[in-house]
Amino acid sequence: MRIPLWLKVVWTACVTVWIPLYSRQYGLQNFLYFCDLGNLFICAGLWLESPLIFSWQATGLLLFQALFTIDLAGALVITPVVILWAESSRQSLQRWELAESIAIFTCACTIGLIAFSPLIEQTHQAPRTDLQSRFVVESLRTNQRLIVPDK
Repeated sequence: MRIPLWLKVVWTACVTVWIPLYSRQYGLQNFLYFCDLGNLFICAGLWLESPLIFSWQATGLLLFQALFTIDLAGALVITPVVILWAESSRQSLQRWELAESIAIFTCACTIGLIAFSPLIEQTHQAPRTDLQSRFVVESLRTNQRLIVPDK
């Protein structure tokens, strides 16, 4: 299997630009997801010209990402419809009930877009507010160890 050099160079350039931008936005821990690791494995597979790596990514990534997309689409589209159908009376929907349902669905989509959109700046870490996290951070900062007396 011969892979054209231009494809290798273009993919490697895209990944080289993508890694620092993505890690700055989302942090290095997000590289543990299938799709992010897949970009790196595909880059390695291109240069090694390994059919094993490509088939591994085709089965692993394609299958699981497709299932995730189907699950997400079901949660976002089908679930509200089923809930509205189950909650509605057996009479036909009134106009204001339909308008209310559409407004609620639009608000839920807007909130989801604001919360999960990569176009809107997100905070990298949630502030630590619980006492135990503060204790652990402070003890690590001052290099103290918790000593438990023997009974």
